[in-house]
Amino acid sequence: MQFKSNEGKRLETLAKRQPKQFWKSIKSCYNKPNNSYNQNISIEYLHEHFSSLLGEIPENTQDNAQLPNNNDDDLDKEISIDEIRNAVFKQTNNKACGPDGIKSEIIRHSFEYISNYLHDIYNKMFNNAEYPF
Repeated sequence: MQFKSNEGKRLETLAKRQPKQFWKSIKSCYNKPNNSYNQNISIEYLHEHFSSLLGEIPENTQDNAQLPNNNDDDLDKEISIDEIRNAVFKQTNNKACGPDGIKSEIIRHSFEYISNYLHDIYNKMFNNAEYPF
């Protein structure tokens, strides 16, 4: 904690008095490889770590814990075209497009032509629990 406080003060002073050195310090942080990540962490280590943070797991949540059997049929219903239409038309204009490169305005203006395709794609994704592309 002391290190962060001292480093913060140092950077604040540099920003005011030596801006070039300040930016050089900031940029140097981005070029450092992060070797602190260990991909070989065992499940036992994780269990011990989180137990030390959170305490022991209560008995009723250990091996035989079960979720209540709530059959909410509304959650299993097919996604309707009206739900898709509402989501599409709630999107705002002039926003960056997503990874597909399609702006919301294009989807909105072509909705009547593509709504059945969107309906099929979204329901297949929902029912199969996988992304189809």
